[in-house]
Amino acid sequence: MRVLILMGSPRKNGNTQKLLAPFAEQLQAFGHTINTIWLYDKEVHGCEACRCCQRDWTCFGASIRMTYTRFLMKSWQQI
Repeated sequence: MRVLILMGSPRKNGNTQKLLAPFAEQLQAFGHTINTIWLYDKEVHGCEACRCCQRDWTCFGASIRMTYTRFLMKSWQQI
């Protein structure tokens, strides 16, 4: 199985990494492929204040969904 770990911490050797390391090691021991993406290093944006959601609720969060969907699909293909 492929496992994608999304890390939001800006410290690559901080507490979050230390807590995650045993988990990732166990997954690898069971034969899983691990890929860690450091979100702090990526250009991922939130709301762009396009106000689309105020005009039509069908597009609520559309820019955020598309940004994250493209980012995650590209990250998943790199595993």
